[in-house]
Parts: sequence; structure tokens; C-alpha cells
Amino acid sequence: EKQYDNEKTGFLWHETDSTVMRKGTLTLDGKKHYVAIVESHNSDGQPKYEFMMSLGLLHINQEHEKVSANSPDIGGAISIPSSSSSSGSTEARVFKLGGWKKMSKNNQEYTSISIKEKEEEQQVRKEPDMSHVPF
Repeated sequence: EKQYDNEKTGFLWHETDSTVMRKGTLTLDGKKHYVAIVESHNSDGQPKYEFMMSLGLLHINQEHEKVSANSPDIGGAISIPSSSSSSGSTEARVFKLGGWKKMSKNNQEYTSISIKEKEEEQQVRKEPDMSHVPF
């Protein structure tokens, strides 16, 4: 039986039941982070509040700007905090996020997302070996 590896992938759906209640900044270890309190509702209809932190800015790729038909519709660099180091400080891992607009079997729009570590991205885009070129 073939198993699907969903590591570093996910999806986002259209949300109509959430409200950004407060938005601002939090300084931690001398670094300013953008944060928000978002209100939504649990399965019983009771309000719940989540504290969210921005991981990075995303940009929309216009059709004429895309490198290929497989280029993401939205993307950007994001920093995700990793587990604490031995010194007790938290370090961030930098990823490149891509998002593609999709349509479900039930005719609902969603965004398929995936991330690649910036190091992986750089390895994929290595310069070609030009040592054999005579000029």
C-alpha cells in the first residue's frame, strides 16, 4: 500500500468565522514580532481566542510574473521557531512557502501549501558547472 508523505505540506480553507480582535507587536529577546488575537468559535459555538504570530510576509504572484505554470499563486520566506538550543535560546528555521489555488471535488476553493527549507532551495538552484566552456 502506497503511503503519501505529507511532511511540509498542508492546505488552507476560506474562513468566514474568525475575526482579528487585536493586532500588534511583541518584543522577545530584543526582536520585534508581529502578533494578533483571533476570535473564532469551538464546536459548541462558544467563542475561543487564539494568539497568533506572523511568520513572514507573503506576496501574490500575478499570472504574467510566474516563471512556469507550476509557479505558486502566493509565496514568500517564513521563519518558524525551532526547538531551544543548548544555550536556551530559540532559533528560527527559514523556509520558502508556496501556495496554489485549488478546487476541491465538492467545488470549494482552497489553497494547497508547501514549504522548503531555504538551504534546500539554494541546493536546487546551484549554478551550472561552466568549467568546460572555452570562453
